[in-house]
Amino acid sequence: MSIGGDPPEPRPEHPDQTRACPIRRETPVGEPAFRHSNPCTVPRTDKRGERVSSTGPAGTKVEHVAVPYMIWHRERHVAESFVMGGPAMGGSERDPADAQTPAKENVMSQDPLHTKLCDQLGVEYPIVSFTHCKDVAVAVINSGGFAVLGEAMHTPEEIEADIKWIRDRVDGRPFGVDLVLPASAPAEASLDEITSKIPESHREYEQMIMKKYDVPMPKEAVDLHQWGGLNQSLGRAQLEVLLEERVPVIASGLGSPAFLLDAAHERGCKVWGLVGRTRQAKRQIEAGVDAVIAQGFDAAGHTGDMGTLSIVAEVSAIAGDTPIIAAGGITTGRHLAAALCLGASGVWTGTLWLACRESDVDMIIKERLVAASADDTTWSDSISGFTMRVLKCPWTEEWKKPDAPRPLESPYQMILSSDYIQGANDGRRADLMTEASGQGVGFVTEMKPARQIVFDMVEEALGTFDDVVGLPE
Repeated sequence: MSIGGDPPEPRPEHPDQTRACPIRRETPVGEPAFRHSNPCTVPRTDKRGERVSSTGPAGTKVEHVAVPYMIWHRERHVAESFVMGGPAMGGSERDPADAQTPAKENVMSQDPLHTKLCDQLGVEYPIVSFTHCKDVAVAVINSGGFAVLGEAMHTPEEIEADIKWIRDRVDGRPFGVDLVLPASAPAEASLDEITSKIPESHREYEQMIMKKYDVPMPKEAVDLHQWGGLNQSLGRAQLEVLLEERVPVIASGLGSPAFLLDAAHERGCKVWGLVGRTRQAKRQIEAGVDAVIAQGFDAAGHTGDMGTLSIVAEVSAIAGDTPIIAAGGITTGRHLAAALCLGASGVWTGTLWLACRESDVDMIIKERLVAASADDTTWSDSISGFTMRVLKCPWTEEWKKPDAPRPLESPYQMILSSDYIQGANDGRRADLMTEASGQGVGFVTEMKPARQIVFDMVEEALGTFDDVVGLPE
């Protein structure tokens, strides 16, 4: 069965089931809800492990269930047409004579999840996974989404090997790689030179924290010592690998990638820039980036102080034909639907994948993420010198105190925090460890396969559109 082909065959009816739409299944209260025999189906639950359900019309109970690959549901969108008002979402202009007609009678004849980002990438779903794990990236790509692999803390040789590893497993499908390219980093500086410029007062405060919490010293090589943001020379060396390998998408999660546009486009690479301000987006759009990731305050990792709703709407308003990818706290299908309504062409997701089964994140962190809520995250510049959202830990909380020195700029604060971060991880100290985490972490309730996360997100997004505007029968 192919999207946009012949109309799908009707699904078999269950004798106890009255179908309202492909995702919302209404059954008499007290009767078991019909479930499709999808081996990947995972019942949706909340943080307490209870099934999420709602009450439908005429005393019916509504449960949301997964449909394999969402193919049947999506083909129905194409075959029967999707009802929605206004040209912004693909509908037609309304005749003034029909002013009294409800907006739901306007017809959108295309799949609401097929966007210009899907066309640019040649993917099925407008879901971008940002991950540092190759296995997660491959699983998402092979499930119809897109993945960007974070490589900022790898050597050029490691990056080259990772690119080849992914290519061997995705059957020609596109993928991206993210680097950090901060203009504020020194042009050339060794680790010793950076360390020597850290003030003694900050060193003393670091040692106080290490002693107070009995933080073990690192056992392994410190990962942050090869972070691409330490100096521009290291970042450029990493970038050269991406250009030489002709990576389909080069993304910059920190720093403007505009300077590399000509070199990338000559090699057939697309360039994405991540922004936290509308003025930054305007500069990048004018420079000619292929997509802009508009990231809000809700996001994990490095982020500014502008909310996701605000920045996505503002940037979308000035984007023209440039696809906008919404980022910041996005962990559900409802977030995806909302982002598309704001004008985005897709979503950039990160926290969502940290606790999935394929993720190589330490199980201690996975368990913390599954149990966490937005209140367990903090926005701090104490780790890298740039503001970033992470799970709270002693390091971030100590740097909030009135007697703490002001955190240093990057890359000096990153080096200062590196022994604490690495020591906590090497010692597997749950009371000390942290991880980048967005405010949408409260919806990460299970350690599911990445494939199922993709399908659940698509199912819920389509269900959200159905709940808002309904489907024609």
